[in-house]
Amino acid sequence: MCHIYCEESSVILKVDSTVFRTLMKNAAFVEALFRGLMCKNNLLEQEVSNISFKSCKERLLLIFVKECCKDKIYDHDWYDVKKRYTHQDLASIIGANRVTVSKMIGELCEECQIRCLNRKIQVNRKALKRRD
Repeated sequence: MCHIYCEESSVILKVDSTVFRTLMKNAAFVEALFRGLMCKNNLLEQEVSNISFKSCKERLLLIFVKECCKDKIYDHDWYDVKKRYTHQDLASIIGANRVTVSKMIGELCEECQIRCLNRKIQVNRKALKRRD
């Protein structure tokens, strides 16, 4: 049996003696396991911080920025968002409702941080640079 606890950015792996002996036979596996766990832990910390300290509009823009395809630029300032989300999907991700997401998309468009073109979202290069 294996239990993993996370305390103040530390990962503690508690295993029974059989699992421990098996793990100790392969140091490279143990190192890879802990690196993966720490990476997941860091991502979790970022997401908790994101939810705790950023507004819904900032979280929504961050989703679009993370999904940007930087391979091609349009009109000297706009990048396509690779993945297509419904407003309900976005609402679930950022912890809001569908109507709020629609309103925030409109606000982001008015602020020229994103634009909707042919039913696709594009992110302004300046908004992208502020988030990188």
